[in-house]
Amino acid sequence: MSSIVVRGVVDPWSPAWSALSAVPSCCLCVVPCLRLAYQTGYRAVGVSENLARRNHVMTTGSYAARGRRDRGRPPGTTSRSTPGGSVSHRRDGGDMTEASTRDRHLVRSALGIVEQGMAVFPLRPCSKLPALGRGWQDRATRDPDLVRHWWRAAPFNIGVRTGGDSSVLVVDLDAPDRIGLPHGRQVLAEIAREADASIPRDTRTVNTPSGGQHLYFRLPDGVDLRNTAGMLGTHIDTRGTGGYVVGPGSIIQGRRYRVVCAAEPQPLPDWLLDRLRPRAQGRTPNLPMLQPSSAYVAAAVRGEAERVAHAPVGTRNDVLFRAAARLGRFVAAGQLPEADVRSALGAAAAGHVGVSGFDATEVERTIGSALRRATVAGVRSGPHRGRPNSLTR
Repeated sequence: MSSIVVRGVVDPWSPAWSALSAVPSCCLCVVPCLRLAYQTGYRAVGVSENLARRNHVMTTGSYAARGRRDRGRPPGTTSRSTPGGSVSHRRDGGDMTEASTRDRHLVRSALGIVEQGMAVFPLRPCSKLPALGRGWQDRATRDPDLVRHWWRAAPFNIGVRTGGDSSVLVVDLDAPDRIGLPHGRQVLAEIAREADASIPRDTRTVNTPSGGQHLYFRLPDGVDLRNTAGMLGTHIDTRGTGGYVVGPGSIIQGRRYRVVCAAEPQPLPDWLLDRLRPRAQGRTPNLPMLQPSSAYVAAAVRGEAERVAHAPVGTRNDVLFRAAARLGRFVAAGQLPEADVRSALGAAAAGHVGVSGFDATEVERTIGSALRRATVAGVRSGPHRGRPNSLTR
């Protein structure tokens, strides 16, 4: 009979139990006793399991309460207080000795970044969002012990704080989202050529899963640069004080950020620093006498002229084209003469002529191309009434 009993309960699937079906009818008096023993043992186990579940709930809090606490946390994690603030951790209670290869790679990557003098903080697993919530800037750390403590909790992605005491500026070169557009590295190379320079190849470089690149540079002492988006050119952003980038080793959609040049961040080149330094507000361009149809149209002309006048090198042609296209909608609607647009934008671009190969012929050609496109679009869409949506950013 011992083969029938498993943990004090009769096992109905054991060979010995199955053999009871073949017991002769003269011995059937034994069967009810066995059935009674089986049912009693099953009920006892059920009661003990219910008691264990109730004790667990009393110890850890109700399931509903735990659900409220964990709402908004990454899947498979819950919150836990740490010396650096509340972070999310795995419910399986695993530590680094049991962690997967991915987890070990993440903590090694985070420690490697810290060794280079940069502050890190956890991002949600497989995400670009901070796991620390608000105040991540103040919680980013260069303490290896705190880094190990954080990444023991979960396979967090790595956030690298830029600017500030990290003294690092990261140039983010994005890949185009459709065929025919330039990669951010191509645009940056063109800016470098205009300055008779080239992109440094010996600085820390990280390839991103989307096909982009992060170039790390050291900021000069006492220089504080903020974040920019498109200021240098199409598909080029920069991350300075108040910003962060996703660090190498992190995983997005199953693909990893990878170091392709493990050198120390090199000093920020002068030709990049000159274009990123905050500039004093320039003079408003001297516009010719215009006769717009309304005060709103007049304000739109002044605004677009301001953008053209203060466009950085490397973005001038693009800014001029967009300005002419926006004002061209007023031309198509009969609210502004085409000659006034050419005159206003030509005056605004005059300060760029002769600088880094930008000439008057290019100015006229760009304005003309944008106006033709806007006029054709206006004819197709019919008469325009009210304010163009493209002017309300």
